[in-house]
Amino acid sequence: MFPAFDFDRPSGSIYDDEELLRLETLLGVTGTAANGGAETYGDHVNPDPDLGDPFFKDGPTGETLLTAIKCLEPSEIAEMVNRGLTRVLTRAKPSVEFERPIMLAIDMTYVAYSGEREELVRVQGAPEDKEYDWCHKFATANVVGDNVQFAVAMVPVGNADNHDPEAYPGEDKSHRAGGIVRRLVDIVENRARLSVRRVYADRWFHATDVVAALEERNLFYVIPAKRDDRVKRFIAQMDDDVAVKDEHAMYGPVKNGVTNSRAETTLVGLPPDEDYDGRQVFLTNLAVNDEIGLDRRQTRKKIKRYTRRGGIENAYSSIKKFAPWTTSRNFSVRLFHFGFAVLLYDMWLLVDFLVQTLLDIVEFRTKPRVTAPRFRGFLTRRLIELL
Repeated sequence: MFPAFDFDRPSGSIYDDEELLRLETLLGVTGTAANGGAETYGDHVNPDPDLGDPFFKDGPTGETLLTAIKCLEPSEIAEMVNRGLTRVLTRAKPSVEFERPIMLAIDMTYVAYSGEREELVRVQGAPEDKEYDWCHKFATANVVGDNVQFAVAMVPVGNADNHDPEAYPGEDKSHRAGGIVRRLVDIVENRARLSVRRVYADRWFHATDVVAALEERNLFYVIPAKRDDRVKRFIAQMDDDVAVKDEHAMYGPVKNGVTNSRAETTLVGLPPDEDYDGRQVFLTNLAVNDEIGLDRRQTRKKIKRYTRRGGIENAYSSIKKFAPWTTSRNFSVRLFHFGFAVLLYDMWLLVDFLVQTLLDIVEFRTKPRVTAPRFRGFLTRRLIELL
C-alpha cells in the first residue's frame, strides 16, 4: 500500500516516504505516539550507535513524520488512503468471493476528542451513548462477501465535506448524510471498479437525503431506524411478530430539493429474539410484507441476512486498535492516523481470511481466527525484520 502515498516533500529530503510510512506502521501496530514510536524505530534501525553517528542514522523523528502529515490537505489524505484500500482489495480479489453486484456496508466511526474546540471546525458533538462529548467523525464503506468483508472507501465528515453545500436548501451548509453516501458509492464504483446493488448502513444514516440518494441510484438498502415519535408509534402498534408499514413518509432537506422534501420508505419491525432482546425497526426498499406467516418469515430472513452479513457496528471498533496514540489537535494528523489504521485493519482481515483458506474452513464468522493482537504482533516482527 506504500506506493499509494506521496508526502510531496522537497527533493533531497533526508528520509524518503517509505521510511516515514514504516514509522507510521510501527506506531499503528504498537499503539504508541509519534515521539515514543520514533525512539523504538531508531533502536531497530541503528541498534548499536556510536557517539559520532549522524542523527539521521536513527531514522526519522516523530516530529519529522508529523510535520510531513500536517502539510497534507484532508482531501489529499483521503485520496491516498482510498488508493491504498484499492490496492489491498486488488490483492484480495483472487481469493475472495463477492457477489456481483456487491453489498456495501456503510458506517460512521467516532474518534474521541478532548481539548479546546476554538477554531476546530471538524470537531463535532458525540452521540449521547458515548462517554465523551466531542469527537471527529469518519465514514467508511465495506464490501461484504459470504465469508469476509473489506474496507474499500473512507471519507472525513465535517462542515461541508463530501457534498455540494449550495445544492441544499436552507441556511445550514454543514455535511449531509446523503452527501456522504453519494461520495462513498462513487469511490467504490469509480475507483474500486465494483458495482453496488445493496447497501447496509448504520443508524446515523436514517435521513431523508440518504433514502433519496439510494433511490436515485436504484440501490436496495436496509438501515436501522432512529426512535423518533413516528417510529415509536409504529413499535407500540406491533404485536409479537414481524410487522411491515409501506409508504412510510420521511421529510427533510434533500439535494436539489426543498427543506421539507418527502421521501417514502418501508418500515420493518422485528420482535425480540435470541440475538436482540428488544424490538428492532429498519428502513428498507426490499420487497417485504407481513400478510401471512410465510411472508413474515421471508421478511425476517431478508432483514436478518443484512444485519448478520453487515456486522459493522461492532466490527469498526477494531479499526481503532490499529491507530497510533496522539494528542495532536491537527485534523490532518488525526485523519492520517485513522486512514492508515483502516488500511492495517484491511490487511488484518485479509490475513485472517487467507488463514481460513489454508485451513480449508471458509465460512462467515463474527469472530476472527487470527485475533487483532496476534496480527499486530506478527506485523511488528515482520516490520522489525525490514528495518
